Amino acid sequence: MEEMLRISAETWQSYWGEGYGSILTAVSFLYLLLFPGERKNRKALAGYTVVFLFLYFFPYTAKVISACIGEMVYWRVLWLLPAMFLIAAACTSFVQKFQGGFANGFIVALLAVAVVFCGRNVYFHGAYELSANAEEVPEQVERICDLLRQDQPDGEIRMATTESIATYVRVYDAGIRMPYGRGGKGAGGWYKRTLYENIMAPDVNVKMVIYCGKKGGWKYLVPELRDSSKVQIFLNYGYECLGNVDDYYISGTRRFRNNGIPLCINYSNTSYCRMCKGDLLWTIFKCTKIYKPAQKARFT
Repeated sequence: MEEMLRISAETWQSYWGEGYGSILTAVSFLYLLLFPGERKNRKALAGYTVVFLFLYFFPYTAKVISACIGEMVYWRVLWLLPAMFLIAAACTSFVQKFQGGFANGFIVALLAVAVVFCGRNVYFHGAYELSANAEEVPEQVERICDLLRQDQPDGEIRMATTESIATYVRVYDAGIRMPYGRGGKGAGGWYKRTLYENIMAPDVNVKMVIYCGKKGGWKYLVPELRDSSKVQIFLNYGYECLGNVDDYYISGTRRFRNNGIPLCINYSNTSYCRMCKGDLLWTIFKCTKIYKPAQKARFT
């Protein structure tokens, strides 16, 4: 109960940020609620706000609401708070009390200045930044997609990456296909789900990402690796590093050939794929805790 009350309070504070919009809303609410002579519809607006605040802050109702929409997006409930309507109704009612032309205009200007200074300019403070591309996606996404297209200029690209990048990728390049959507939705099957869970983990399990990526046929893997030494694991498992964008390393599968004959790129030993003997891949991991033993070599 105390935990839910704390979440509600923190969400309320984060929603209003550093501006004074919450104070202006509270003053407007009290004005409509307490001052006599206000119109019935304005009183109803204030009454709705009382009910909303009770449902928002009361721990049991807050728990039910957060369970329905998700705790991470509980702040969206505050969209139902009629803050703009409260402020507009209170300001209109206050201005109507002044009948003189000069006084009326002065009060309107004063209230407009109060609204401006109580808010926060969305065009400053880092809320928006100029995009470097026509699609208006983050620069990281643009650079990653450009590296992929340099390696494969035409056709469909099968790539798996973190959610923060995947959200924008298809906006920039619709020819890039991914195994899952936002929040891992659409990740049907064990390989896709496990790939998502491991590539999104704070400490990426590179071996499992590689295993699930190859089983699912995802040629390019773009994890966020805070430990750059893990790149060597990709190299050991038959990938080549196409480059990096900050902590994102773009790795693509290599096709090993011997006199034009395609070699096995699965995790197998020499009893299943004699052509891999002496190559990089034949000594690759045989840990039964992670990999199922190969039954039949597949070729590409």
